[in-house]
Amino acid sequence: MPANKSGSNKSDSSSKGNKKVSFQCPICEDAIYDDSQDSIFCNGPCNTWIHRGCAGLTRPAFTKTKSSGHFHCPSCRLNYQSGEIASLKKSLADLESRLLSAISALESKTVSLTEEVATLSQDQSPPAAPNSSRPSNQSPLSNSPTSPNSSPTRDSLSSQFSVVVSGIAECPRGTSHLNRLDSDINNVASVFDRLQCRVSVNVIRDCRRLGRYSPQKDRPRPLLVTLNSTKDVASILSRRGSTPSPYIIKPFLSIKERKAEALLLSERWKLIQSNTPRQAIRLGKSCLYVNGEVYAKVTASGLTYVSTDEENLESDSGERTISDGSDNAVESSSGGGSTSLT
Repeated sequence: MPANKSGSNKSDSSSKGNKKVSFQCPICEDAIYDDSQDSIFCNGPCNTWIHRGCAGLTRPAFTKTKSSGHFHCPSCRLNYQSGEIASLKKSLADLESRLLSAISALESKTVSLTEEVATLSQDQSPPAAPNSSRPSNQSPLSNSPTSPNSSPTRDSLSSQFSVVVSGIAECPRGTSHLNRLDSDINNVASVFDRLQCRVSVNVIRDCRRLGRYSPQKDRPRPLLVTLNSTKDVASILSRRGSTPSPYIIKPFLSIKERKAEALLLSERWKLIQSNTPRQAIRLGKSCLYVNGEVYAKVTASGLTYVSTDEENLESDSGERTISDGSDNAVESSSGGGSTSLT
């Protein structure tokens, strides 16, 4: 085989005359003879001679390629393409890692802002009404009454489809929002399964923690769980007495209901402090009962005592107007015999 790379047929004589074995084709592993077989030199990493047929070249292509003096065999081309693919995969992996890091940082900031907004929304209350329009001996329930024809508030609507679940441990700080949400939903579904109320994970629309996160707190924040329907909420609340420890399930109260409950609980504690038997006290939706009789009730102006001589035995269902989403007062059925709480 000639020393140059043009595929010339000239060679020195040998025991075979003018035919001399110079290279072995890497494709077919047959010998390449001068002056007898068309061959072409590969300029790639293999750096050897290859039969024209093994290189996949037609005669016109072989003639044109040989005259150009630059050729890469199929094996070298595949190796080059494999190297390019490996390089692109590495670059793609680096970009993916950087993207995931950026998404994680963004999620952490978004979660922090969401929790802060939720906390501010819960703590925010309407502006206080003028003190001149309310007697000083009455405790306020609603600072800004609305029109009877006003539409239900978002808070009252969300309370119909939500329950509050306490006792579920929180994920460690730094866990992504999606992982925390997935963990909370699965844990809530596990608690619901123990109630045997046939509520699957598919009916849970959303879960979010109530309050601001603090690593110093010894108890996890409660979860506000939003369900698909009021039927699911009723099914869960009807079996909440069977909730295993340390979990607690409560209805999600609107802002007005929470204020009413706070007033009733405060008065209940005063009765207990005054040696009233606990068994004689019953807490209703908007009334406080002592020995089966209405002792105090929540009105638009606050908490008022009901005169005992009227023996007004109002049922709990009659005091449900607190949860209708409007600010209409729960009117007393007594004939003016009630006194305001001082």
